[in-house]
Amino acid sequence: MLLIGTLVTSCGNVSCEWLMKRDKEDTLFWQNFQLYLFGIGFNLIGFIYQYSVGQSKTEKGYFSGFSIWTVIIIFVNGLSGMCVGAVLKYLDNVAVIYCHSIAVFLISILGRLIFGFEVTSWFIAGLVLCTISLKMYYSRADLEISDEDKAAYAPVPGLVNLEDDELAGLGYDDGEMDIDIDDLDQVIAGLNEDAIL
Repeated sequence: MLLIGTLVTSCGNVSCEWLMKRDKEDTLFWQNFQLYLFGIGFNLIGFIYQYSVGQSKTEKGYFSGFSIWTVIIIFVNGLSGMCVGAVLKYLDNVAVIYCHSIAVFLISILGRLIFGFEVTSWFIAGLVLCTISLKMYYSRADLEISDEDKAAYAPVPGLVNLEDDELAGLGYDDGEMDIDIDDLDQVIAGLNEDAIL
């Protein structure tokens, strides 16, 4: 069961990353909506099945038993899905795994502070190993990135700040923007190259 679960999860993650990076023009919100159509479909099938066998408990209304905490949980899980989608679109699956690992450590630390959960030496050892592996994975001292590999990743919005002189070289004049997308990609690639060096 562990092997099957690992295989299914890995294939799902790789498929999601491929779908998120396949069309760079689509927005993150639209791509997340498309991906979660599967979740909507499966939940709808489950609801119809429960309703048909009399286990749906909707006699008092669909939102019966909902509270403010239900709304908060839905909002936080939706935000979590958007964050995972952004990591898949702009980074990669390994970054998602590291995000999950770091989340486990943060949850454990908060659990210790709030609920008094015991933090063992094994937990500290795992934290140290995860930190070392994170540093080793993202160490770019000897990393050579080809132009093809750079083109495979979508530029992260907000991280590239084009100065006026760079825009002027692309055709920005008196408030009118006339930029060839290939020229803009070259500027972004140059900025990313400088950041890596």
